[in-house]
Amino acid sequence: MADWVAQVAGAQYNDTIELFTIPCDSGKDNKARFSFQLEGPEGPWIHAEVLDLIVAASDVRTLYTDIGHGWVVFTEELAGNNICLLGVQKPNSYQSFQSIGSSLLRRTYLVFDNVNEEVAMAPVKFPTDSKPPKPNIVYFKKYGSKIPSSALYCEISKPLCEYDGYNFSNTGHKVGIAAGVVGGVLVLAGFAAGIWWHRRKTKKGQETEKWKVGRGPSVVGRES
Repeated sequence: MADWVAQVAGAQYNDTIELFTIPCDSGKDNKARFSFQLEGPEGPWIHAEVLDLIVAASDVRTLYTDIGHGWVVFTEELAGNNICLLGVQKPNSYQSFQSIGSSLLRRTYLVFDNVNEEVAMAPVKFPTDSKPPKPNIVYFKKYGSKIPSSALYCEISKPLCEYDGYNFSNTGHKVGIAAGVVGGVLVLAGFAAGIWWHRRKTKKGQETEKWKVGRGPSVVGRES
């Protein structure tokens, strides 16, 4: 699936560093829009443009690729050539995990529930000159309540995840990705592709931390 994203964005695969690369100024002319759907058909859509998926090599944590008996730093390989990294990559020999990086997080509205140790995602509504968004603040009903208008997805045992007010699902965490360019928009939906984090304490005081790693394209973000 990462190959389809790369084709639409105009990226090329670099065999030396085993990553997709793209001209740093590609976002100026390529107006394609990408839509990522989280958690399957009922999940939120996160929209991004080509410009959001262009990451300067200097902004990414230094990675290495084995060339024969030596090591080459990929940031040095790309330095000074107007070449950046694509924000969506496929797994390779030295990258064993995937994450949602700043390329998508800047388009994502996040709610962190410190009491229940959970996080919820929704698309950001950016203001425009013609139609500024109206404030729609929904408050927690009380201290310790679930995140408003949210659904719980979990992969551990049902008793550890289900409690009053939540919808339980054990179908697995997914970041959708599919084929098709409609009206200049690449629609990505239907396949496992990334990481979703879930951590909470049960009523009995047990603490569970769960990371789900998908076997699909990764989304590269800038180093914090």
